[in-house]
Amino acid sequence: MESVSGRRLRWEMLGNIFSVFGLSVMTMSDWEPLFATANNDNPYNKRDYGGKMKECAEACLALCNDVDAVNEFVVALMSSAFVLQSY
Repeated sequence: MESVSGRRLRWEMLGNIFSVFGLSVMTMSDWEPLFATANNDNPYNKRDYGGKMKECAEACLALCNDVDAVNEFVVALMSSAFVLQSY
């Protein structure tokens, strides 16, 4: 648990968190109250927010690609980033 949280938080874990947030937002309905209001307080719709989460996940994946070691978390990040790209 200590190797994937707290001070030792790894890029692949952070990327997976971004992917989970992005995937959960993209699966919400269009009439969700969180994204139904388009005013100055809430300028994003769900597609914009999902796109931002995809960019963050891909940035974390790019940082992981610089390391030669590939583990289960990197593979999970690769697959979830791929799924997030399809939305």
